[in-house]
Amino acid sequence: MKKILNLMALFFGMLFIVQSVAYADSCSSVEREMVQGQTAVEVARNDGGFQKAARLFEKATEKAPGCADAYYNLGLVYEKTTDYAKAKKALEKYLRLSPDAKDAATVRKQIYRLEFLVSNKVEEQKALKTAEGRFVDNGDGTISDIQTGLMWAKKDSYAATGTCIWMDAAQTYARDLITGGHQDWRPPSIKELQSIYDDSEGIHAMDFNGSPLHLPAVFEQGGGYRYWSSEFSGDCCASFLDFRSNTVGRLARSFCDGFGVRAVRP
Repeated sequence: MKKILNLMALFFGMLFIVQSVAYADSCSSVEREMVQGQTAVEVARNDGGFQKAARLFEKATEKAPGCADAYYNLGLVYEKTTDYAKAKKALEKYLRLSPDAKDAATVRKQIYRLEFLVSNKVEEQKALKTAEGRFVDNGDGTISDIQTGLMWAKKDSYAATGTCIWMDAAQTYARDLITGGHQDWRPPSIKELQSIYDDSEGIHAMDFNGSPLHLPAVFEQGGGYRYWSSEFSGDCCASFLDFRSNTVGRLARSFCDGFGVRAVRP
């Protein structure tokens, strides 16, 4: 078999590791899909990249339903996209095909972990809706705002990449984003950002430092605390909203510290 994703690396959000072992006969017919899936994982920078990898491994399972490693890799990629139910199902299929695999005990523990994540996600989706049911987690990396009709990316660029972003790169990131099957993402206006600023008491999302933001907890944890908007201010600068204080500011477009962009559509 050839597993191109390492389970324990995924546990800790580290790099995927290629394991050099021989393909099983059942996987030889889908070598192209397996290698391309590996490549998609290696170059993935956001949920859209992992979704591409998932489609390749799905194709591999369709062409070679007896290829256990395809299900293994598919399960790990599903987890990266937070589709825990599908991840659990894929890893269970892996164990049915390879009950005596050397990593069977480790994979079984991962399935138990996914069982918790599935149930926890359902509970969070119920708890994180406001009394009016304003924000809805669609379960595909997107959040729908019933009040405004806008759809937001659940992860901002900081949560997705682990680093800050300057203004021009933020514009490119938002427009190139593929999440939830949508490709028409864009950077938001200041007014749109202010529409999700939440100054009520209760649970809120945390930034990458673990500090609370005035942002509904339905959004992904670990984001930036300042968001670039789509609005430029002269040739040098651009406008942003600080989600710690509801402060609208203007800074040089090259500024990065604490900055992310949260894509919106339509």
